[in-house]
Amino acid sequence: MKWLIEIDGQESEILADEAFISEHYPDAVRVENEQEAVRPEIVITSLTPSAEHADDSLIEGLHNVTMPAGSVLTVTCELRLGDQVLPVTEAFRMPLVARDGRERVVLVRFEEGAAVFIVPLTESRVWQVTEDAVNSALPADRQMRFAGLTVYVVEAA
Repeated sequence: MKWLIEIDGQESEILADEAFISEHYPDAVRVENEQEAVRPEIVITSLTPSAEHADDSLIEGLHNVTMPAGSVLTVTCELRLGDQVLPVTEAFRMPLVARDGRERVVLVRFEEGAAVFIVPLTESRVWQVTEDAVNSALPADRQMRFAGLTVYVVEAA
């Protein structure tokens, strides 16, 4: 993180972790990362279970879904900056990480800022997509904000 500190009456910016700053410069002010402020955001606009499992699925808002194993989840999203959809046409790899450490990767293709991707859910697990996971393989200038998604895949009845 970038901090503004005062040394001998002069203000200076330094890069340091919060623990170091709190110990050595308790009056330091964090400098907001300009890139952080303008990062686009992946916004989920719909979560749709496969038709044959729709009655057995539970969708809570746009960030939590529960579905039986064997379902297919269709996710529709947009890449936004503020209220505007960014007309971006590109792809990135979105990792889904299970609580037991397994990882799956879905290719997400934005066309004019909108994307639809499909995730087959074959086994009972809890899958999560976090902002850190989304950005883990992206260079700093392509990183995005993301509120996250949790998919609970339950044993089919």
